[in-house]
Amino acid sequence: MMEKFIKTPFAFLGDRAEIPDPVQSSGDVSMMNGYGYDYERDQLTDASAKNIERQKMNWLFYVITRAISEYQSSGAPEFITTEMNGGAPYSYQKSALVRYNQGIYYSLVNDNTATPEDNTKWAQLMYASEDIFDGYLRIDQLLAEIAKQGAEAQKEARKNIGIEGDIAFRDKENIFKEKNTFNKPTQFNDDVTVAAGKKISAPTIYLTYNGEKMGELSASPGKLTSLNSDGELALGGATVHDLTYSAGGIKYEVWHEGNYDPVRTVNYVGPDKNGNVNVQVYPAPNCDGAFSLVVPVFEPSGSVSVKAGGMVRGSYINAATLYVNHTGTIESYEKVLIAGLWRFSSPVQFRYLSAEYGWHTTAQRVPIGSIEKFSNIRNPRYAYSNYRSVPNPAINITCDIEGVGTDLTFTTLSSDPELYGQQLYDNAVAGMYGEISTTSYDDVDY
Repeated sequence: MMEKFIKTPFAFLGDRAEIPDPVQSSGDVSMMNGYGYDYERDQLTDASAKNIERQKMNWLFYVITRAISEYQSSGAPEFITTEMNGGAPYSYQKSALVRYNQGIYYSLVNDNTATPEDNTKWAQLMYASEDIFDGYLRIDQLLAEIAKQGAEAQKEARKNIGIEGDIAFRDKENIFKEKNTFNKPTQFNDDVTVAAGKKISAPTIYLTYNGEKMGELSASPGKLTSLNSDGELALGGATVHDLTYSAGGIKYEVWHEGNYDPVRTVNYVGPDKNGNVNVQVYPAPNCDGAFSLVVPVFEPSGSVSVKAGGMVRGSYINAATLYVNHTGTIESYEKVLIAGLWRFSSPVQFRYLSAEYGWHTTAQRVPIGSIEKFSNIRNPRYAYSNYRSVPNPAINITCDIEGVGTDLTFTTLSSDPELYGQQLYDNAVAGMYGEISTTSYDDVDY
């Protein structure tokens, strides 16, 4: 039987002085040492004797009776907050009981510094005989006793609350555990994703937009598959060449009429507006593949021989016309600057002292066809040292050319009959390949 219910803690309204926790160097009372020997000394004969302080004794009895009253009235103490513990979380041991937010909780682990809101460290005390629901449930343990009794108990429980339908066949990830059959129209209001490699099986699939049927994909007896549209049927890919048909392990590109725009080329020559490609055998003068009678305009520091088939930049040679003078001597009558890269038909020798001494030959312009064939373009420089006195002077560039070679020198002219050559010249003038050198010319040496 309870000796006394402490309704009012001792010195509830009295004056109190808190006793400190740590040992006091003065010998005063502390929670660690309590009342020391100084409090036992003779008050009449010993100057070190201390009086038992009334306010501290009041405080001590107050905290004791306050704690007992809390146990008597609530059955468990309040949860000790970090603030109450002097700034550090209090460490509870396993099975400790506390009151928190009008509920009673017990610690599930030792050295528990979490608040009771953490249901991995605390559990709310719920009594089996409790008839009154006060608004608090252990969600993580709710109906756990049914699961422990097995599948039949779960099935009976779902039936009792009216959810014995398809939800009974889903797992906790909401995935159906068995094959499900829908006997009525089913509507999905958001995207539906089918896993990669899986199939959608149906004799007919209606294609709708805003609830209106626009077409259908269907299968019929006799291995017939139909794709029908109630309006326009559009098929396509990223380009007109991406529409293909596969049969017998072979893929066929689908060609069609209408506004099909051919993009094929022959030797880099594209079609005209009617789709026709000019495939004339004879190139225009000084264009890709053209042959020309040429003479040297370059004097090396020594004799340089070039074999038949050897390549030379356009600035080293000129296209020429031969004539017979009154003495019967054959001479070059006219010479024309030519752009590009040229290949000799026969052996050629560049000679020191006289650039036009003794030879003429034929050369063919190396076919390139497109500026896209050029890469690593660099080192732009004027082809001749007299560039200041010549309008639109020739500019040589060092480059790699697909299908031709690397570290080649190509001569660009604004008057190049090939469009890609004009583009290279304009780009060089615009500084796209670097600053044009005014101190290094290609008439210095071979």
